[in-house]
Formats: sequence, structure tokens, C-alpha cells
Amino acid sequence: MLSWINIQKNNYDYFLEYKKENDHMQPLEAAYYTIDYIHKNYPSPYTLMLSGGVDSQAMLWAWHNSAKDYLTYSGVYNNGLNENDLCTLREFSSIRNIPVNFVDFDLLKFLKEEHLSYVEKYRCGSPHMTAFMKMSEMIAEGTVIMAGNFWNYWSPEVNIIDKNNFALYRYAEITERPMVPFFFCETQELAFSFKYKANLPTPENLAIKSIVERDHTPNSISYARKVKLYQDYGFPVLRQEKKLTGFELVKDYYDKHHAQDVTISDKLSRIQGKQRSNRVFDLLLRNKYELKFLKDKYISILKS
Repeated sequence: MLSWINIQKNNYDYFLEYKKENDHMQPLEAAYYTIDYIHKNYPSPYTLMLSGGVDSQAMLWAWHNSAKDYLTYSGVYNNGLNENDLCTLREFSSIRNIPVNFVDFDLLKFLKEEHLSYVEKYRCGSPHMTAFMKMSEMIAEGTVIMAGNFWNYWSPEVNIIDKNNFALYRYAEITERPMVPFFFCETQELAFSFKYKANLPTPENLAIKSIVERDHTPNSISYARKVKLYQDYGFPVLRQEKKLTGFELVKDYYDKHHAQDVTISDKLSRIQGKQRSNRVFDLLLRNKYELKFLKDKYISILKS
């Protein structure tokens, strides 16, 4: 996993060292290279865990066109709590004639009965990540693959990794499950392949370059740029009608049905550390656990 990065651990803090090399490939070529790399280094069968976002669409497109064997899995939360994502995945798979295996997953039961055990065992304060861990266990054999995101080629020092996301590697290590939590970062060739095209006119070069540079523009603008970057590089992804950051409908459900469960201790967790959310979902399931396991939210980049 991430063999091109040297991961240093100090208690619950993580630091990354890496070199930016082997960055000559175009994204689709690099995606095929990475798929071949996974086939050589991980056991079969290979199951793509798909959400419906542009990253998972792009990953699915690459595998579909790679001539390599793969399976698909997309969890369907009860009460339609991720239908806003799945509707885009269904549309994409229908247009491209790519079958996707949709499987029911009782998210509410997991959050109520098992989330805290995963928090403690894998030192992860994110209900999103613990749910992904649990869903991956519905895939009994072979290697589980999640899309993740590509890195910023132009400014490697700002390639911030959320420690909660990184907990998926900890989970894979502890359980000894073959897993690729970040497909688009699995090889250096793919991680740094999303850069401007040298043969394009200068104005378009600069426009594409700006897509992958982190800035302070509104999320909707950054998302539109990301969609365009994928499309420009040959991934025919569909832009979601309403781009959300995940679990919004779940948070709405908790606001409506679990507000009475919030304690004073839960509310106090919001004002500690870097916790900002006062949503019922975060007060009950996230804030205090992140504070327990994270000194800060992100993994530091030491050098490139």
C-alpha cells in the first residue's frame, strides 16, 4: 500500500515522505498501469466499492476499459439515505452500459450498534470511515478497492490526507485484509498524472492547472473544476446535480430523530480542539471520538 511513500508513525501522528518521480504518464495510461500493478500485487477477485461521486465513476471507467477482471459493490443505505449519490451512479452505469452490483446496507443499525466498537478497535473517529470498513466486510474474498483522490501535482506540500481516511490503512493492516483505500494514489504514476497538457494553448494550460491547485474558492467551483479535469483527461464522469460532502441525509435524519439523545458532555465536545460541528450526528458519533484519537485532523507532509 502506497509503496512510493515512506510513512512515519509517532503514537497517533503520521508523517509522510515521498519523492515526485515517474510522473510522465497521462491519467488513463497511469490508471491502466495501476490496475496492472494491483493485479500483480494483490489477490483476486478485485471488487470496486463505488459511491457515485466522480472519483468512483472515473475508477469504474478505467477498470471497465482495462480488459482486467473486476467486480463491483455499491452499498444502498436504508431509508434512501445515500440516494443522492446512487442516482448519479445509476445514470452513469446506464449510459456507459456498465453493470453495478447494488447491495442493501443497514447503516442506521451499524451506527447504533457497532460504530463505537470500530472506533475503539481501529482508532478512527469518523462514522463515514467505520461504515466503509463494515461495508467492506460484505465482500468476502479478494481485494477491496476504493477510489480516493489524486494528488496535487503542482504543490505536493498541500496534499493533505485526513487521518480518518488514513484509518482505512490501519484497518487493513490490523485485519490483514487486502485493500486499496486510495486507488488514485496507489501508484506514484497515477497520483501525479493529473497535470496540465503541454501541447495545449497557454490559456487552457493555465485553466487546467488551476483545477488541481488548492485554493479558497467555493466548493461548487472547485468541484466543477475537478469534474472538468476528469473529463478533459478522458474520464466521461457525470457531475452530480447536487454535490454533497457525504452523509448529509444521514445528518438530517439524526437532527430529526436523535436530538433528544445529545448530552451536555456531547455538546461540550464541540468547543474542544478543532471540532466545529454542532449537528446531532457529529455530537453523538464523531466529535468526541476524533478528539480522543487525533491530535489534529491531518497527516503532515515532511518533504517531496
